[in-house]
Amino acid sequence: MHDESREQASRTEKFFGHGLKQIEHGFKSAFHVIHVSSVNFGS
Repeated sequence: MHDESREQASRTEKFFGHGLKQIEHGFKSAFHVIHVSSVNFGS
């Protein structure tokens, strides 16, 4: 039973780690788009 909960924990950790990478990537993409748009509108 202990092994099972540890397995579950590592699976959750991997899931959240992957999710955070996706979110970080999304934010970087969004900021890039906003930056490019503001530069284009500014000129």
